[in-house]
Formats: sequence, structure tokens, C-alpha cells
Amino acid sequence: MPSNDRIVVNGRERDVTIIGTDDQYAKVRKLVILAGRAFDSSDITLRERVAMLTEKLAQRLYSSPQLAIGQVIKLHQLRFTIIGVFREKTSTFGISELQEETIMIPLSVARDFEQYERVDPMYVQVRYAEEVPRVTQEIHNILESRHRAGAKYNIQNLKAILDTANAISVILTIVLVIVSAIALVISGIGIMNIMLVTVTERTREIGLRKAVGASRKEILGQFLTESLLISIGGGFLGILIGIAIPLGVTFFTSFSIPLSPFSILVAFGVSISVGIGFGMLPASRAASLNPTEALRYE
Repeated sequence: MPSNDRIVVNGRERDVTIIGTDDQYAKVRKLVILAGRAFDSSDITLRERVAMLTEKLAQRLYSSPQLAIGQVIKLHQLRFTIIGVFREKTSTFGISELQEETIMIPLSVARDFEQYERVDPMYVQVRYAEEVPRVTQEIHNILESRHRAGAKYNIQNLKAILDTANAISVILTIVLVIVSAIALVISGIGIMNIMLVTVTERTREIGLRKAVGASRKEILGQFLTESLLISIGGGFLGILIGIAIPLGVTFFTSFSIPLSPFSILVAFGVSISVGIGFGMLPASRAASLNPTEALRYE
């Protein structure tokens, strides 16, 4: 049950959103309580004049969530005691009913400020994911039975949102794979060119090694090892940068970017594959040189 009021923030009056909720709202919405506590059943039943603030509003009013607890704030000409400071577990970037400057009060108290009683929106949580379609249909049937024909209401579940997010994720994955493949081919060609130049510049050295008994396999292994060192070195540097960016974002912001050990192993494996795949041609050319002609090379 949302409403609006004006309060003084940093010496200026500004509008804040006031939401009437019950004692289950914080649990269903998975709110993170930063200081104090959430509403309990007695707050709702006894119509207590208590309030909960968003983290950013608490910081603007009282400098920190901890200092906000116990303070008194005036809403709709009534005094409310702040008992908790919260934030969304996963930010909705202002597209939900919770804005940056939102105050929650008990639903039983919020009803006094509305001419017509209404609930907007209402959240329902189920225990198991497979129950979502059935519960969604049951809610639809209840709303239809309790409202007049033609009444407008909207029922959504997270399945549609998750399906859309998965579709976007698949598209982004395909695009990133294509871009990565192009980058790998370019880097592989660069390694191959470097190794071909190296083979050309070290032709006499290869001829001398073969003249003193080095086998084709040993020459091949030498240049493949050098190619692998270049590839693994670049891959290791890329992995360090890839790990540092999410850790930096997590350290400087409130967003947490998970790191996948499997992805790190895959990246390391790809580096090895690129080194072997694009280093094979220069290594084979070095191993195939005729020692007599190689010793004459200027």
C-alpha cells in the first residue's frame, strides 16, 4: 500500500515513498536488514508506529544505518520510531516499489492514510519452484472470483522474467564466443608469425643442432615449448586481469560478481591449445630443415 509524504532531508524538503507492509514482506522480498530489525506480528496487530528506512535514506538523514535506529521521524503528522534499516538483496535499480528513499510502516497503520483500501502490489512465495504455475493459476482464480468482471489486475511470476533473462544470456554468450574466437585466431596468428620469424633467424642454430645429433622430435619439442610459453604467458596475464576486474568491482561497489574456477581452467586450457595449434607449423618447419642447407644459410 504505497503513499507519499514530504520530509526534510539534508535541510531540504523532498518527497519520499511510504509503503505499508506486513511482517512477512521482508522475508518474501528477501530484504537485507543492515541495522535493527524487521516488523514482527505484534507491530502489525498492535498498530505500532514504527518504521523501516532504506539504506540510502538512513545515510542521508543520520549518516549511518546504526545511528538511525531509535530516531523519531514525522510521517503524515504522526511520529514514528525507526526500528530497522534495510536494502534489497539484489538491486532492482528503482523498477520495483522500493526506491532509494523509501520508508516502510505497518500495513495496519498505513490504512489510515488512504481513502480507499488497496494492496499494490502483493508478493506470494512458494516453497518449491515446480509449484509456481499451480499457485499462479490459483491466485488468478481467486482474483477473478472476488472482483467484478472486467476488473484490471496483473499477475506475474519470475518464470517469464527468467525465460527472458536466459534468452538474453544465450544471445550474449553466442556473441561473446564469436568475439573470443576471432580474438583467439588473431592472437594465434600473431604467435605463429613470431615463431616463423624465430625459425628463420635461428636457421643456422637449428642446422648446428641437427649436425651434432639433435633429432627431429627434439627440434619440434623445442619450438613447441617456446610457442606454449608465449601462449601460456599471455593467457596467465589475461586470467589475472579477468580475476582482478570482478574483485575490484566487488571491493569498490555493492555488486558481487561471482568467479567460476571452471572458467579459469577453460581459459588456461584454451591458452595451451592455441600455443600448440598455432605453434605446430613453425615447429614442423624447423624440424624439417635440412642440416646442410641450414648451416649454409646467411
